[in-house]
Order: sequence, then C-alpha cells, then structure tokens
Amino acid sequence: MIDCACFPGSSGSPVFLLDQGFHIDKANNVQFGATRFGLLGFLHAGPTLNEEDLVVSARPPRQLSEMADYPLMMNLGNCVRAERLFDMFEAIVEKALR
Repeated sequence: MIDCACFPGSSGSPVFLLDQGFHIDKANNVQFGATRFGLLGFLHAGPTLNEEDLVVSARPPRQLSEMADYPLMMNLGNCVRAERLFDMFEAIVEKALR
C-alpha cells in the first residue's frame, strides 16, 4: 500500500523509492549522506469510498434530479512487488511454450 494520488487508469504505473540525504537500513541503522533508489513495484488497484450525491439538471424550466453513486479516491494504492514481475514473466513463458 502506498500513499499516492492514484486514480482509475493509472494501474500498471511503476512505483519507485527515492531516499535522499539519509535512510534507515534493514539493520535499523541510519545511513546519512546516502541516496537510495529502486523500483518497488507496480500500481494495480486502490481503495475507494462510495458516496451518494444529488445530480440536478441545469435545464430550466424542468428540474430533473437523480441520485448518483460514484467512487471517491482515497489517495492510496495497492502495489504488486517488483519481484513478482519475474514470477509473471516465467508464467507467461511457460504458457507460450506449451
């Protein structure tokens, strides 16, 4: 899960990590002056909230109204880890060779 402005149509976008100046390594040591860059994965989904709102026609003299249900983005995204890309590639090659 990432905190990012994700929206419909952005699935498949790469997700990168960039730490400049310092970062905490796997042993919980702070590394100052180091830059870390890497591919974390790919965006594939994101949670939404459903919200009902009143849609009103702007044409006078009639006022038509309906209830509309539309998803609200939560600016969160679910990612597939980059390592899984190799698993998908192997599965595709396996199917192609059958």
